[in-house]
Amino acid sequence: MPEYDQIVYRTNFLTQVVVRFDFVAPIPSLDADLPQKLAAILTSSFPILEPQAARMLELNLGVGHDVKQVQTSFKQYNLFGREREKQLSLGSRFMFVVYTKYSKYEEMRKTVADGIYALIAEYPDTKVARFGLRYINTLDMNNIDAINQWTRYISPDLIGPLGHFDRTKLTKWMQVAEMKCGELEMRFQFGLPNPDHPSVIRRPVFVLDLDSYVQAAHEFAQSLQYMDKAHECIQEQFERSITDGLRESMNA
Repeated sequence: MPEYDQIVYRTNFLTQVVVRFDFVAPIPSLDADLPQKLAAILTSSFPILEPQAARMLELNLGVGHDVKQVQTSFKQYNLFGREREKQLSLGSRFMFVVYTKYSKYEEMRKTVADGIYALIAEYPDTKVARFGLRYINTLDMNNIDAINQWTRYISPDLIGPLGHFDRTKLTKWMQVAEMKCGELEMRFQFGLPNPDHPSVIRRPVFVLDLDSYVQAAHEFAQSLQYMDKAHECIQEQFERSITDGLRESMNA
């Protein structure tokens, strides 16, 4: 796999970057309160704390194969950056981090690692059932006014099948590819989601949505290794999906 560590663009088209951890077993004490030491560490990076009552709907298989809906209430701690450019949410069953303004992977990784180790210090037996890293790129280019002009920025190999359709009638064009990347899975959604759907596409917006994840129980700290690998897999696929035209645009 080529090395992409040195690639850093001046700007990007990321609308969201999400890191999520689903725990093997719930941490019941989090439904009562957020421990003081843990809160102090988390609020150093996410100073705005907004707890909320949340609900989760589960489907349980009962006697005679009847499916019953069970609603569970829990406490969710939402913490935000000073400008709400990032968010960390913690509940008894999960933790996730969302960036809406993203700069560098290394900066995000450190913030996530601080949260992981703070949680481990408070709850050392915590294990993760599923880890995922997702990058959503939304390309809304001022100089694109027709669907067939995306070849300036997106690999022709990726959008070749688009030529099969009557573009004057197209209301949406989204593709999904699923693949392996070592121990991880990756789901790649790409295409024209059309913000004006179900109207015909008039303002071409192209999405590159890359989601890499692992569904296997592991120690919480090991998620950082999976995160590094997921980032590598996502970056490789992203670089293979774009042209030099987009690289120049992000470095302009």
